[in-house]
Amino acid sequence: MDLKPIGCDKTQGDDACEIAVNKDGTKVYLHVMSDKENMYEYSVENNTFVKKKYALDENNLYKGIINDSGSEANFTTSTGKENSYYIVNEYNNPLGELGYIRYDPDADYNLVFSLFVTDDLKNATYFNRSDIYDIVRAEINYDGKHYVCEDKKVLADIQTGYANAEKGYGMSACPFTYVMYLTREDGTVGMVIPAMDSCRACIMGDGWYEQNNSISMSIYDMIEKGLFQVQ
Repeated sequence: MDLKPIGCDKTQGDDACEIAVNKDGTKVYLHVMSDKENMYEYSVENNTFVKKKYALDENNLYKGIINDSGSEANFTTSTGKENSYYIVNEYNNPLGELGYIRYDPDADYNLVFSLFVTDDLKNATYFNRSDIYDIVRAEINYDGKHYVCEDKKVLADIQTGYANAEKGYGMSACPFTYVMYLTREDGTVGMVIPAMDSCRACIMGDGWYEQNNSISMSIYDMIEKGLFQVQ
């Protein structure tokens, strides 16, 4: 859905779009903060999107949030054991790159989950090293573009780089922000998080990893060198 024509494409400022969900998750509300009269309601059940008079009943909204600093919101799961922080991956980036970080104060890595994904990627789960074999496609939303690699030689480098990565220790300073999707020959799609600078490092489902001895260059450098194509 293109949210720009209805003014719901901004994530900060007076015209930022507020998003709320009702308690049972059947309706999503979009509201431009500067508009005191109107809002939009999306019905998950009916797949309808309609403009309505602004009337949010706070008592019927999801109230998992326990604090809101303006740039991130902290909430607990139904078990009360897991904290998560909603983040915007740089405010100037498009909606396709928005995600939330599942923050675990007891771990040295954080998993990122994209908020907007296409149907072919929505069931993806995080890969571990043993899951990475027979890779036929790699893709990532970055810097406003959808980058795809299907080159066998490059994919072999990526596959080796992730399957043979070495466990990292302590906290890494590498920028782990964008999710990369890897598709295997059997159709299974999994997620990893490459460092989006020249660091050869990544996050997989069970931790962060060093790749200095397993991959020729970072995914960021591969993109910069044109080894991924824009689609």
